Amino acid sequence: MSPVIPIILIAIIDLKLFKTNRLIMLPSFVNILATALSPWFGFVFYVDVNNHYERGEYFLIFVAAYLINLIILLVNTVKKAEEYNYPIKAKTIALSLFVVAGTSIQLLFPYVNSSWHSITFSLFLYYFMLSDFDGSFDTLTRLYNRAAYEKATNKLDSRNPYSVIVIDINNFKGINDTYGHDFGDAVLKKVTSVIRKSFNKGCSCYRVGGDEFHIISRETDPKILESQLKDMTNNLEKERRNDSRLPTVSYGYGIFRSEKMTSFKDVNKEADDQMYYFKKTQKNMLRKN
Repeated sequence: MSPVIPIILIAIIDLKLFKTNRLIMLPSFVNILATALSPWFGFVFYVDVNNHYERGEYFLIFVAAYLINLIILLVNTVKKAEEYNYPIKAKTIALSLFVVAGTSIQLLFPYVNSSWHSITFSLFLYYFMLSDFDGSFDTLTRLYNRAAYEKATNKLDSRNPYSVIVIDINNFKGINDTYGHDFGDAVLKKVTSVIRKSFNKGCSCYRVGGDEFHIISRETDPKILESQLKDMTNNLEKERRNDSRLPTVSYGYGIFRSEKMTSFKDVNKEADDQMYYFKKTQKNMLRKN
């Protein structure tokens, strides 16, 4: 039954995969059928006259099903994490290699019962890995949450330049007061969608407060950052044409350059100062109009 375990884990991660690709269950069904018939036909295993368990002529059905399901799990886990720019590939590969190594020992030496020990231990590790993955996201927007942001900022070092972008929704309290919190939640989701659309995979996006978003990017060219922010405002403006109740946003960015040796605190302050200046300028323009 061990080939079914990766399938169960895939269902936990992405149940929709089974609806779009039903053939994913085929290796498991073939293995289950061959195993169920083995007591009579000895396909995967048989028990000899001395009551000893022996591998059957088609034991490779089990091996193939197990490896195929494991590869599907590995690929699907990495793809799911990449949707959120979550660094899980190295952990997943290491965990898979551990399982393959543990089960391969028993494949080579049938009387060394290492398979279930390695599978059980790997399930614990996989559970902790998925818990950390799921616990890194905001439940409403599915962007990284504040805890993930603080963890990410602690890992930033002086050897690699980066930038921080701060985005704040204008008059979000007024929107909640006027249209209700349900619409406020819809606004947050719409702004999130615009942010995702406007920034590439080299950026990690976080919801750090009620209506405040931060982005950590490896991009340090101001022209490129300005271009990405312009894309964001243009995309938001397209949404506002469909629904005039949607708000505008204010933003600012700070750039860390290793030669200047500024700290993350300085970079974040620069981004905050820019954002508040932007917000103040917009308010003044509205008053004049």
